[in-house]
Amino acid sequence: MALQIKLKKIKEFQERVAQINISDYKESWVKAIQEFNQTISINWLADLEKQGLLKSTVLFEHKLDPYIGEYIIGVLEIELPNNKYLVFEPTISMLANYDGLITFYMRGDSYKSRNIYRKIVGGKNQWLISTGNADDDLVKFNVIVLKDAIESWL
Repeated sequence: MALQIKLKKIKEFQERVAQINISDYKESWVKAIQEFNQTISINWLADLEKQGLLKSTVLFEHKLDPYIGEYIIGVLEIELPNNKYLVFEPTISMLANYDGLITFYMRGDSYKSRNIYRKIVGGKNQWLISTGNADDDLVKFNVIVLKDAIESWL
């Protein structure tokens, strides 16, 4: 029975993808990532950057996505004083249950990683972050959750 449920979800996802205007979706994905990066670097971490405690940089990468094809996207990197880097890397634009995925990790430490999911609700982006090992342990991504994650990784 579990196999049947999974196959139905995959089929429904494929049908949803077939209905999407790929060009419009690609544009909305890139814009959502730009807004996400600005929220973190300009709104949430600006005070720490002004104090010289970290530095945020957006690096542009060429991506090839199985659903929306080729595009260029900003990857947000936060440099910490101990020469460690936090990375917010857009990973995929569509998933069966979500409208995109960002992998948030500390470079060089695979145990310090969380998934951030995009969900479009009422035409607006919501961001949800995994809080544990299971991706269904999700909470709304906000400045408090971000700072707690960074603090726990240091």
